Amino acid sequence: TDVDVILVPVGGGGLISGIAAAVKKLRPGARVVGVQPRGAAAMCESFKRGEIVEVERPFSVADAVLVRRPGELTFKVVSGLVDDMVVVDDSDIARALFLLMERVKLVAEPAGALGVAAMLSGAVDVSGRKVVAVISGGNVDMSLLSEIIAKGLLLESRHIRIQGVLPDRPGQLKRVIDIIAEMNLNIVDVKHERGNPLVNPGLAMVTLEVEVPNREVAEQLVERLRKCGLDFRLVPPGE
Repeated sequence: TDVDVILVPVGGGGLISGIAAAVKKLRPGARVVGVQPRGAAAMCESFKRGEIVEVERPFSVADAVLVRRPGELTFKVVSGLVDDMVVVDDSDIARALFLLMERVKLVAEPAGALGVAAMLSGAVDVSGRKVVAVISGGNVDMSLLSEIIAKGLLLESRHIRIQGVLPDRPGQLKRVIDIIAEMNLNIVDVKHERGNPLVNPGLAMVTLEVEVPNREVAEQLVERLRKCGLDFRLVPPGE
């Protein structure tokens, strides 16, 4: 009864219509906010424009809310009772799923984590407010789940990727690996590209995925490599 904001996943609008009707009856002052993926935001666009908008090719990791257009009835209810609609990126959804699994021990499907994604991304200002995020659904494919975990580890800087160019000579890669080992870090994956068209003949593009405890250690690793004459950089998670 003391909730300030309720965040609800939205596809066609059925779930948020029912929640908004109940909330506005029991606690009229509470804000009801719908959340959609940026690539499938038909209801959000319709809400903002005041008329039904159709998305020709909706896309998102949150496949349960891939709706081309909201329903006539749900659009009317949302327009009358919902306070706001926001969108989140798929990377925000992946981060939310990762947090729910690790911290809450809860496996949610991507669509079900939209409310949490809105909080984490800052799409909704929740500072100083009591917020409820509706988590609906746990139907997630195992292969997708493994991809989300891998993405989450990168987004949370628990796994990092470093990339650099080395002379294509014996022992050069070992120099990099030795420094990683000296810092007591574990290598998850190594990609050594001798034929990469972006580098000159006689050189190789090297990308390593490394487990780190935090971002600070990742930056220390790159700095240490550079001091040893190895010009590596941190690869952004989305690159």
